[in-house]
Amino acid sequence: MVATQKEIHKFHEHKFLPPKYEIADIFTRYISSYLKKHKLSTLQYKVVNAIMSCRTAKLGYHKYKCEHCGFEKIEYNSCRNRHCPKCQGTKRIKWVNKRLEELLPVYYYHAVFTMVHSLNTLALYNKEIFYDIMMRASAMTLQVFAADPKYLGAKIGFVGILHTWGQALTQHIHVHFIIPGGGMSSDDKRWINLPYRKEFLFPVKAMSMRMRSTFQKMLQQAYDEGKLVFPDELSDMREPEKFKKYLNKSAWENWINYTKKPFGTAEEVVKYIGRYTHRVAISNQRILDISDDKVTFKYKEYKDGNVTPKIMTLKADEFIRRFMLHVLPKGFQKIRYFGIFSNGSKSKYLKLARDLLNVIEEKIEEVKINCKDMINKLLRCPCCEKGILHIIEIFKPERLSYG
Repeated sequence: MVATQKEIHKFHEHKFLPPKYEIADIFTRYISSYLKKHKLSTLQYKVVNAIMSCRTAKLGYHKYKCEHCGFEKIEYNSCRNRHCPKCQGTKRIKWVNKRLEELLPVYYYHAVFTMVHSLNTLALYNKEIFYDIMMRASAMTLQVFAADPKYLGAKIGFVGILHTWGQALTQHIHVHFIIPGGGMSSDDKRWINLPYRKEFLFPVKAMSMRMRSTFQKMLQQAYDEGKLVFPDELSDMREPEKFKKYLNKSAWENWINYTKKPFGTAEEVVKYIGRYTHRVAISNQRILDISDDKVTFKYKEYKDGNVTPKIMTLKADEFIRRFMLHVLPKGFQKIRYFGIFSNGSKSKYLKLARDLLNVIEEKIEEVKINCKDMINKLLRCPCCEKGILHIIEIFKPERLSYG
């Protein structure tokens, strides 16, 4: 069976409806004028070039053909940059599928720790240090409360995902944690379940205070070791007493952390964490207009409890500036595994937990098969929706336009 021209035309007309505007379009149109007034770091410049080149002829292409109807399509190669909104879909699916294989038959919880905004300016000049401290301090807080017999009395393992933005692209540094409802006993002989409750078992206010204290101690240590960089506007903070006062002032602010009700099923966990793992500061779907040296996009104002989308318009330079705030330091791991499920311990404790929880191996294999099905869906022919697309031609450019 071969697809008719009418069918192919219908597919192109009604199937994929890409967003009208993309981050790449904003850069292509406005980055030259932005660079006349502002500077980009080498890393930021590479991000801009990668996004502008993504899925264009500059990076080459793969040609696919359907084994069933003969439908052909050319797909330009992606830049694979983690800040590119077009490159995260497949990564997210593969990551979530891997986590599917590791799920345990327990309730899962979602916790969020947020850094106070008064530290944002210093954090902007010390991204790697602040982001690292933020993740470690909040993870240590969870482990301390879990180890306390009053709350659980067990060693826990969990995954953390760093985000640095709010819906309006402003600086909003916070970490999402997905936590199994239980942990291993100190002698590794028992799995201790967290009792199912409407709210997360650990007290939120107490965790906020503990996290704040741990964060400040770690930041003070970084200062004592001379690791912090101070911009001109914070130059007086170089003096020990001024820095200490700066830290103490932040202690009086509300270090927000919150927890959500436990998930009902493992499938809900997978769907939920998939929303957070490979997000970038803004998706292309939220961009509404990029004309007249301005960018208009949708956003949600969560703090007033109203999640109805609102509209914001920024000058193009300001939009680009805000987007650049969220370029991560080179090599920084924004997804991390902690406790008994850290990279060095996961294989041992995952097997041990499964044994103690009587996880059936057939179920694990069933999940793996389902994972393969999900990947195959990505290669399903969009025209006949029956055949699988196979690569019949690969074109690679001799060299890229960026490093």
